[in-house]
Amino acid sequence: MLFFIGNENILTEEVQVIESRFITKEEAQSVCPEESRLIFINVAVNEYNHSILNSEENKTMYLPSDVFVGYHNAEQENFVRQKLHKMRADNTGGMPYELILVLNRPYMITNNIDVADRLSNGPVGKLCYVERD
Repeated sequence: MLFFIGNENILTEEVQVIESRFITKEEAQSVCPEESRLIFINVAVNEYNHSILNSEENKTMYLPSDVFVGYHNAEQENFVRQKLHKMRADNTGGMPYELILVLNRPYMITNNIDVADRLSNGPVGKLCYVERD
């Protein structure tokens, strides 16, 4: 049915079947907290994912070590650093400034990393290990 929705070839009855199964966010969280969700826009997906990961007790927050070159003084470096930290992931090649890592949670690859090794956009895997320095 979802294929037909994507191609805009769906009947009114089929829409009614799907809509009859809609539930609120609160109902979904209480009845089926671990199930997949169909979310309309990416912003809402990111908000949902962050809320789930931030609610975990045993999470690892990863912040990168930024290296800046070409600045002439500390004021310029601070300006660029602040600008970078405020950028959204869609302006940084899909790379968020902060990674929230939680063991045994599913993660989806959202960028092509190494297509030859099948590390491309779409696959989902469970995070099993985080190496720390």
